[in-house]
Amino acid sequence: MRRAIRVRHYSLRTEQAYLAWVRRFFAFTRRHPKELSSDEINRFLTDLVRKSCSRRHPVEGRIFPPERCSTAPCDTTDGVPR
Repeated sequence: MRRAIRVRHYSLRTEQAYLAWVRRFFAFTRRHPKELSSDEINRFLTDLVRKSCSRRHPVEGRIFPPERCSTAPCDTTDGVPR
């Protein structure tokens, strides 16, 4: 993922933010992304929204699309509350 971010010339802070979100995602799911269904990914994103609303902090607006790091298709945003 780091290589995919650097090829696109994103800033170091953006790279750090994306990697922090990936760590949160792995801590939540505890499984490899290839093993996850879109329902499980939606559950993670919904959990983020609920936690951010309860703390009154905005959810990170930009999510690095998984298809940029993988060839597996991912429809992660269907049904996620905004």
